[in-house]
Amino acid sequence: MRVGLLFIMAVWMPIALADMLCESLPKDIRDILKTEPQWEILNIKDLVEDDQALWQQNHTGLCPGVVVVNLTGSGAKNYVLALIKDSGKRGVSEKVIVATWKNGRFVKHILVPAINIKYTETASPFVIRKVPPGTYRDLETGSEIKIRHEGIIYEKIEATATLYFFQENQYKSILLSE
Repeated sequence: MRVGLLFIMAVWMPIALADMLCESLPKDIRDILKTEPQWEILNIKDLVEDDQALWQQNHTGLCPGVVVVNLTGSGAKNYVLALIKDSGKRGVSEKVIVATWKNGRFVKHILVPAINIKYTETASPFVIRKVPPGTYRDLETGSEIKIRHEGIIYEKIEATATLYFFQENQYKSILLSE
């Protein structure tokens, strides 16, 4: 009985922590979400079963749809949100927005426009996570790109990953894997 309870807690606690992170956002960010009717933050429960297990194994307690990051090096927090919308028979869409502090308020920028993520009967969302400054190799060109500040990985688990970063006053991206 005790072993079963410990197992349930070991599985449930990381999911509960991730749910809290997905839902406990500052008021300014919740206000931005109000401007996105019908869109919801990507949650671990939205991932297919295999992706849920891999996310929990590699990113325990983190929300696959919320990243707090310093993209510009200014010290200001940027909130990057992966949002999904179920349109019934028309499919399931996902997009990524960045909320940046500017002139005393958060301003929204679309980083990844809405794409269909329902390829079969099941939607298969991408996740977001932050990465540290460093050198990354562009899969398409083979060149190395050095980012000076944190970046965002937009990833279909075990498939493709794109790095988004802010450089020279604009968002840029490189393909890391396919």
